[in-house]
Amino acid sequence: MNLQHVIGTSLIARIGFTMPTFTATLRFDGQAEYFHNAKASVLVASVLCALLGVLSIRIVASKKNNKSI
Repeated sequence: MNLQHVIGTSLIARIGFTMPTFTATLRFDGQAEYFHNAKASVLVASVLCALLGVLSIRIVASKKNNKSI
């Protein structure tokens, strides 16, 4: 395990979006447009982090497999 594995795992760990949605609910109470924008932003960020994390770990794994051959 090296730093590249930690970076990939930390990106995947960012997928959680329950707490940011909860805080947006508290912050934008009565402001539906801002709340929907906040929810969409959290969802986009979560999907982006998931994709980047999987891509990062796959790249690290493919480099490791190429070195062992």
